[in-house]
Amino acid sequence: MPTKQESCADANAPETPQPGIAGLLPGAKPPTGPSVAFDPESLQLVGEVFDAALLELAAVHPDRLKDDANSEVVLALTNYLLGAVHAGKRDREKLKMLALRQIGLR
Repeated sequence: MPTKQESCADANAPETPQPGIAGLLPGAKPPTGPSVAFDPESLQLVGEVFDAALLELAAVHPDRLKDDANSEVVLALTNYLLGAVHAGKRDREKLKMLALRQIGLR
């Protein structure tokens, strides 16, 4: 039986990346690094487009938002939108269309 100290060490271990995300969004990773920052307007844009894309997905394919698949879809949409906005894309409808295409909806 593991000791209390051993179970705490396991809880602090880094999570293993979930399989399938890279295949779901090849090449679309969120920007990282010390110089990556988003202004309030960009974060608002990401949030609004994310909400619109998720509503459309729920209306067309509610099965894609059940169980653990939800977390993959949410992560994929978030990663794509953060990367696209960081790259300078700002058109809400185009961002939504491209994000939905990335997860295989369009």
